[in-house]
Amino acid sequence: MFLVTAPIILGLYKFKGFSRQEKILFGVFALIPVAMFFCPQTQKPTLLLVLLMGVLFSITLQPYEIWKKKSAGKVDPKLLAVFAVTAVFWFVYGIVIKDIPLMIFNPSAIVVLLITLGLWRKYRQN
Repeated sequence: MFLVTAPIILGLYKFKGFSRQEKILFGVFALIPVAMFFCPQTQKPTLLLVLLMGVLFSITLQPYEIWKKKSAGKVDPKLLAVFAVTAVFWFVYGIVIKDIPLMIFNPSAIVVLLITLGLWRKYRQN
């Protein structure tokens, strides 16, 4: 996975640079696969739920920023729609395999994404 994302990360660093907070987050997220590898099998669902709640927090920031600035900015509604449809499929998969973290995260993510799409529609610049 790193081989695919490495050119993107290097390009972002070259053209935009990273703030201190982004560097810290990059380090934390780089440690996640290591944590998943060394985590006992019985604790992996709990770790997954914690990680997914972090993702939910991060996607919640987008509708908050749109609402606060009253501007949709550079939000791509097609990407949000694809992410929402993907969350529906992951939710169904979570139900089929009875995976609690997937059954908790995905409906929440769908709601946040639909709110973001609604705010995008309200505040988009024609």
